[in-house]
Amino acid sequence: GEGGNKVPGRDLHEKAKEVLNAGDYTRAVLMFEALQKAQMDRFGPWHSSVGAATHNVGVVRLRMGQAGRAEELFELAVAIRRKVLGNEHLDLAVSPLAASPL
Repeated sequence: GEGGNKVPGRDLHEKAKEVLNAGDYTRAVLMFEALQKAQMDRFGPWHSSVGAATHNVGVVRLRMGQAGRAEELFELAVAIRRKVLGNEHLDLAVSPLAASPL
């Protein structure tokens, strides 16, 4: 059954956060991109989980000094949120950088 089983992606997410916090951005970005792809494969492109995963890849790219790429990812994450939640949703009033913490 589903009772106590953890979602495998959750384990990868926790490990990716550890790697990111340790400063290994190269590994972290690969892990967060894998999570983003898994969410997209599972839910399709227009899902809140995909938006959050896209945002997280942007956070890593920003920490890597790739501000332009990070901005593209944040804009995509906001576009996904808008499509999923609607333009008037409170989450959209929050800065994209703070809207979905790792």
